[in-house]
Amino acid sequence: SPYAAPALLVKKKDQTWRLVIDYKKLNAITIKDNYPLPNMEATLQTLGAGYHYFSKLDLKFGFWQLPINEKDRFKTAFITPFGLFEWLVLPQGLRNSPPSFQRIMNNVLGAYSEFCLVYLDDIIIFSKDFNQHLNHIEQVLNASKSHNLILNPAKCEIAKQQIEYLGHVITPTTISPTSEKIKSITSLPEP
Repeated sequence: SPYAAPALLVKKKDQTWRLVIDYKKLNAITIKDNYPLPNMEATLQTLGAGYHYFSKLDLKFGFWQLPINEKDRFKTAFITPFGLFEWLVLPQGLRNSPPSFQRIMNNVLGAYSEFCLVYLDDIIIFSKDFNQHLNHIEQVLNASKSHNLILNPAKCEIAKQQIEYLGHVITPTTISPTSEKIKSITSLPEP
């Protein structure tokens, strides 16, 4: 492959390692996909409309569930001490990975937008009553299954009346920033 982005390992919060590829050069010559990511403020406004039950679904290795067109794989090449490798699935770090992923998720779950919102691999289901909520969960799970999307059960939360989503705590009556979000703002140095 004429492409060979450098790879490195970065330690995550849980002390495990994440492989990171520096795609700066490839991203600089990539035509930008302008497909929009959801507006976070509009999403939060929707969730603040008196819903009583919330479920959050998380896709396991979200981007990696989407295969890359075979003719484009060579562009994702990265180099390590063990050789040159190419991705078969959508990696993080490519300029168009987020909009491509969002487009696919909207195609899979967009028909359920009255009770399900998606921000990349974070899915939230919201309902006014419990039985309705169970029905909504079933519809979203069936759609996900029919598209071979795999969830990460450890990060899923089902039928909660308080849930964290996109850095906010959501209840039937309030939406407020998480304590981590508040701390990150209050700990900023004064100008």
